[in-house]
Amino acid sequence: MLIPKIVGYVKMNSAKRINQSRNMPGARIWQRNYHEHVIRNEADLARIRKYVANNPRKWDMDRQNPDNMEPRRHRPPQADDPGP
Repeated sequence: MLIPKIVGYVKMNSAKRINQSRNMPGARIWQRNYHEHVIRNEADLARIRKYVANNPRKWDMDRQNPDNMEPRRHRPPQADDPGP
């Protein structure tokens, strides 16, 4: 239960500071949930590192990108997506 509390604290406080600096109280900063995964071996770590390095490049195709809300574009799952 410790990790969810730490993540919640970081998200709450960083959102508060970001919204204060933008003068936009209450604006949504973070996605609602996050993905937890126990890294069990070197291959798993390498796969996750690759995902973290490549994921920002896919933002222009992400359905949660505000630029993609109308019309919606669908991106099929990629081989390097870690999945749920």
